[in-house]
Amino acid sequence: MNILLLHPEDDPENGPWARHTWDRIVDLGIAGQDTYRRWAELFHCPVSPLDALDAIDFAQLRAAMSAGFGIVVDQFGLDWWELISIEFHQQLEILTRLQKLASQIDAGDKVFVTRPCIQANLLTELIGRPVRSVQKEYLLARKLKHYARVIPRTPPAQILQVLGDKYDSGYRFRRYLAARGVGGSRPVVLLPSAYANVSRTALQYAQALPDFDFLLVATRQHGWIANPPANVTVARLASYAPDAGSGAECERLLLRWNQLKLKLADVHGIGVLLRLGILDGFQKVLRDGLAIRDAWLNLFSTETITGVLCADEANPATQLPLLIAASRGMPTVACHHGALDGRYRYRASHAGFLLAKGRMERDYLIHGCGVSRQQVEIGAPGNSATMSNEPRCSGAIVFFSEPYEIGGGRVAEFYGEILPLLAKVAAATGRHLIVKLHPMESLRERQKIVNEVLDRGALARTRVVHGRLTDELLSSTWCAVTILSTTAVDCTLRGIPVFLCEWLDYSSYGYLQQFAKFGAGRCLRGPSEIADIPRMVESFVSPDTRDLHEPITSERLGQLLSGKMELAPAI
Repeated sequence: MNILLLHPEDDPENGPWARHTWDRIVDLGIAGQDTYRRWAELFHCPVSPLDALDAIDFAQLRAAMSAGFGIVVDQFGLDWWELISIEFHQQLEILTRLQKLASQIDAGDKVFVTRPCIQANLLTELIGRPVRSVQKEYLLARKLKHYARVIPRTPPAQILQVLGDKYDSGYRFRRYLAARGVGGSRPVVLLPSAYANVSRTALQYAQALPDFDFLLVATRQHGWIANPPANVTVARLASYAPDAGSGAECERLLLRWNQLKLKLADVHGIGVLLRLGILDGFQKVLRDGLAIRDAWLNLFSTETITGVLCADEANPATQLPLLIAASRGMPTVACHHGALDGRYRYRASHAGFLLAKGRMERDYLIHGCGVSRQQVEIGAPGNSATMSNEPRCSGAIVFFSEPYEIGGGRVAEFYGEILPLLAKVAAATGRHLIVKLHPMESLRERQKIVNEVLDRGALARTRVVHGRLTDELLSSTWCAVTILSTTAVDCTLRGIPVFLCEWLDYSSYGYLQQFAKFGAGRCLRGPSEIADIPRMVESFVSPDTRDLHEPITSERLGQLLSGKMELAPAI
């Protein structure tokens, strides 16, 4: 057989591969049913994506990553393989999916790829013979194309952030530009953050405790908050970075890393990443990580920290202060800034308590990720939105888009399967269609795709909206449609019917199924069901909002962050 691997950025209908005959095409990205049927008819062969991961795969990956624990441990008891290995989970996921494909390839099959990529390198290792590229692509040319595509649609502030992350992760330069740390004897609860969403979640909890003082420390500019609440002080971690590094300790840990590599060489999946040099970046990440650790240690010696609330435990830079606090016997609380976090499938939570926003997240953490039942407590920040039980008669159909490219999603194909059908429903019901973009999406680029997939009549009643999600937009929404977005929860809490495009689910983490299980959306199994949305809106039944959002009381949150918890009475 002649097998073609289709890179997510390539179109099978446009390229040198379109002139060849194939017996099978495997999409390294993800599209929908109609797209694959169209391509199959065009090339006269089966077309399908890689198989998704299942519970057994996740269990094997978790075991593989944990096989390296306990070796690269620093003087403070921090395990750097455990901290850093989460950065490679995506490569391990790709490898595991390719292993399933490799088991279906016979010795006589010839395998090609539309362009050189990590998937081709991994599959070459798995099948023991080269995966040949249909077209030559030089590394420099590929990088130039990438920058030419990305830079025009990236704000200058975000470009500076990327440069800082890549070339100054250890604050060698930024520490000279940051204002000096706060410093003081006033007891504060530490709120580490690297992203705006993390900061907003942390501040929501802080506002519930006006009698507590908090210190929000941004590890990067994206976590900075200009106007925090009165009981929150904001600082940059770069301002606490010490002058001297940890050179001797780093060399000692690198020796242990070399020992660990020998052990990991035979571990499921990780050995392949080692042989291909994918883990070669561990050394740099370790050096930068030690610098970040030292900045946190300096902060702990400068400020009077009484506890830590971390809203992104899977980020090594913001998990470090939680681990430091836990080693010193301080209260530690973790939560997640989004609806669900599948990365808990790979790693344990080291917080004393892990707050779930409702029964949906608690169920996911315990049964989906294996977190201890005793560790998880329901306690969302703030108050849940008031749900209206009145039927929605007016408003627009809102499609909530996402940066699908990150997960290999084919945006044009997604839009092509959804938007024309939604536009027909909008026309039939006398409504408008709004495409609400994620902040990471480019308005100009997405508008171009919308213009291509909709005809002139549909475009006349369609509007593309960029920016933060507002109450104004939600209040004018008749129903919401999305593939996979946390806005499904926001809408459901306001009584807005949500429809999830299950056939385009590009995640293996089970988010969409968990949403549907607890009423945060109704699954559409295929494009044909979009026409039934008006009927389904009429029969919409509001779920129990406590399944999605049950706020923690100020008293209980204060107990968790102060360590003064009342013991349950003996039975």
